[in-house]
Amino acid sequence: MMRQFESTPKKMYWSDDFRGSKQCPDCQTALVPKSHSYLMVLRHGKSMDSQIVGSAGGYFCTACPVVVLDRARFDDYAAMSSAARAGSSYAVLGLVDLSAVPEDKKHLPFDEVNNPLPLVMFTDPHQGPETGRS
Repeated sequence: MMRQFESTPKKMYWSDDFRGSKQCPDCQTALVPKSHSYLMVLRHGKSMDSQIVGSAGGYFCTACPVVVLDRARFDDYAAMSSAARAGSSYAVLGLVDLSAVPEDKKHLPFDEVNNPLPLVMFTDPHQGPETGRS
């Protein structure tokens, strides 16, 4: 059985690129929906804002490190963002492993020095700031 949070980077696909979220696009194993938090970056013009979104919308392969994200769900997350504006695009950079945050730091905001974001990056080379839409 797959651990809920795993530090292995995942290859990410969008559901509309592979006819849904039933089978893994790499190995054809059944995908399992799992609740997770994700790091989403919204881009509008030259400015970018990041936020943690989720938890629904990810389907994970139990046989290989693949996740298929539900495009419609992430379009909704982007549209509901306070940072969203007309013409914004978004990218989902990876999984946020909130269980990796030390107990004594759970009350602190994430920053680069004292409380770094526990991010498990997606490895899809095609996934970048212009991939998403909102």
